[in-house]
Amino acid sequence: MTRLERLAAWALDPEYAEELLGDLQESRARRMERGGTRAARLRYAWDLTSACVLVSRARTAESRQAVPALAALALVLVLMARGLAFPEQPIPYTINAHDPFGRFTLDIRGTRVVGATLDGKPVPAGRLRQDGLRLVILNGAGVRDFQVTIKPEGGITWDARPAKEVSLP
Repeated sequence: MTRLERLAAWALDPEYAEELLGDLQESRARRMERGGTRAARLRYAWDLTSACVLVSRARTAESRQAVPALAALALVLVLMARGLAFPEQPIPYTINAHDPFGRFTLDIRGTRVVGATLDGKPVPAGRLRQDGLRLVILNGAGVRDFQVTIKPEGGITWDARPAKEVSLP
């Protein structure tokens, strides 16, 4: 649960909080599937803030309702400005590359390699060893096949492997 969701859970009438938060999260997920992650996050923040105003704990007196609503709105704006309300989820991407030895792909989420292929064949997870931004792909004998460095801003660097030795019949 994000900080913003915890704040909303506190500010909302407990009778409605769980169901309302669940509905808003589902709505946010649908918007994110359609694209526009930033717009979906902003709309979600707006929806949470509106819910805090409309279904506040302090519904007994109209004058008391404005205080938690304004506090929630102020906190939402501060959290959004600092980027804390909705931490970015790393977007997965695939690198297709080749060198003299052959083609390979890397499936990356953020700076983490989650899958790889060599010459179109999947590399078993046990042969992928990642330490920080450095990835070592082991060959079948458990010896380093080659090393790749993941760039935090996206992409990779590596030293090209030499061409395969072709034996002539």
